[in-house]
Amino acid sequence: MKKYLILLTTLFLITSCSTQRFSVNNNSKRQNPQSNPHFSQTSHFFFGGLDQETVINSSELCKDLGGVAFVETKLTFAQGLFTGLTYGIYAPRTNNIYCNK
Repeated sequence: MKKYLILLTTLFLITSCSTQRFSVNNNSKRQNPQSNPHFSQTSHFFFGGLDQETVINSSELCKDLGGVAFVETKLTFAQGLFTGLTYGIYAPRTNNIYCNK
């Protein structure tokens, strides 16, 4: 039982949340997203995402909504925990696109 507690504690310590946000439109009046994303997708990577990519055409998604304001990539706690449990074999990430309108 003590080994499982140590393993669980270690997994909680090595997992974390992270957010990378990129402002695409410098003319945007807001500095941070004020609403839910207009588009959200979970990308599935294997072996830590080594030599893998996800392509999302954000300009096409926001063409009727005034263009792209922010692009965001998130690693939630649950995704980080799952990545830790699989030793990086499976590493999901969430991609969010925020439009100007």
